[in-house]
Amino acid sequence: GKSRQVYKKEKGIESKFPGGEAFADVYKRGEGDVERLASINQNILIVGHGGTNRVIASIITNTPFHVIEKQKHTKVICCEKNSPMIYIPVA
Repeated sequence: GKSRQVYKKEKGIESKFPGGEAFADVYKRGEGDVERLASINQNILIVGHGGTNRVIASIITNTPFHVIEKQKHTKVICCEKNSPMIYIPVA
């Protein structure tokens, strides 16, 4: 398999993490569920890991995955369907 160093260099949406899946796989697997959640006319809180949150934000805002900045442990991503994201620092 790929070493962590190789994975970190590639960092593409198609690049698979050693022993895991690529962000493209996560995107394909979760796209329908995220679209259903986004169609609900209410506020929704989704808690997840940084990479998964980037995929979710990409789907909701219709923004290419590579454009979305990595989520730091001290930030919350707020997004609305087809709108720009807001990154809120958490102290």
